[in-house]
Amino acid sequence: MGKSNLFSIRSQSTAAEVSSMNSISRVAARDPMQRKCAGMQRVTSAEGSLPKNLEIKENEFVAIVGSSGSGKTTLLNLIGGLDSPTSGKIIYFGHDISKLDEDEKTLFRRRVGYIFQDFNLHPVLTSMQNVELPMIYAEEFSKEERNDRCQLLLRQVGLEKRLHHIPAELSSGEKQRVGIARALANKPRLILADQPTGNTSPRV
Repeated sequence: MGKSNLFSIRSQSTAAEVSSMNSISRVAARDPMQRKCAGMQRVTSAEGSLPKNLEIKENEFVAIVGSSGSGKTTLLNLIGGLDSPTSGKIIYFGHDISKLDEDEKTLFRRRVGYIFQDFNLHPVLTSMQNVELPMIYAEEFSKEERNDRCQLLLRQVGLEKRLHHIPAELSSGEKQRVGIARALANKPRLILADQPTGNTSPRV
């Protein structure tokens, strides 16, 4: 595992390493950038400190490591279709997702499992309901199938006793595990995880 790094890029004092480890889908990010205005200051994310060209093969697991503010979350958002690049391309199985219209992006995002750093759970829904929500949008599962899959996924992350708790009744680690279960709900071909275990117990 010590020799698994694909490459490391340095920009001034910032380093970002992309390490190949095991399993995801085929994605290529070609010089993606996103510019945001913060007051009078222009901020450019996913430029310089992170790789400008990244290719992920099917059944490959890649970890993107960099310092705070280096653009890791921005890059994941671009790959997942949550944000749009102002230049460059995001290619997913031969399709440039940066050229999709909003309806097409919505359909694409339903095929992506996203584990958010800050959970993004619906505050009034139970663990079961939060995990079920993406399956409802996908319209590919019956009610019985959704119920069975929600219970299975939550049991797999050790939350079989928290099925009917809302997020306010859960610890940070439990919220993150609900988020992990939700990301797997639609059996996605692509999983994007933004610090997925930062709030979980080391034994999980």
